[in-house]
Amino acid sequence: MSENLRKGMSLLSATILVTAGLTLSTAGAAAAIDPCESPGSGIIVEGTSGDDVLNGSARDDVIRGYGGDDVIHGLGGNDVIVGGAGADTLYGDDGCDELHGVKDADTMDGGADNDVLFGGEDDDTLYGGSGDDTLHGEDGIDIGHGGTGSNNCNVDYPHVYWRFDIVQYVFWCASHPVLF
Repeated sequence: MSENLRKGMSLLSATILVTAGLTLSTAGAAAAIDPCESPGSGIIVEGTSGDDVLNGSARDDVIRGYGGDDVIHGLGGNDVIVGGAGADTLYGDDGCDELHGVKDADTMDGGADNDVLFGGEDDDTLYGGSGDDTLHGEDGIDIGHGGTGSNNCNVDYPHVYWRFDIVQYVFWCASHPVLF
């Protein structure tokens, strides 16, 4: 294939399937193996200097948008997503994800599980989603929405505004509901 590429053929997309042999020994004991926790189980996705739409996998991925106004979905797994230059939209989706806006006005949504979001430069909007999330507002006027769960918001720079959803608790006392 590399010979064809040198002759001017361009490769726009490809699906690569890798099969490897694996021998495990548990010395007679029962063992559960989680492929999501094995090293190298995810993929590395890298964008371009233009506007990209990038998707991860169900595994633990590293996704970098670089330049342009990118839309990036981590999908499943515990992903690290870095937007880069441009007004990016980052979605952690399922898994405990780490999202970095880096530069320009970015929008980030952690999705399900416990996520960590970093605003970066300029005016960013951070949505924690469900789970116990940590939101870091940085340069610019950032807006943080904690979402459900116990959230931790770090104001690293002076112009950060946080909004937490109001949670209504109902307790029953002598067969009557009491709202807090």
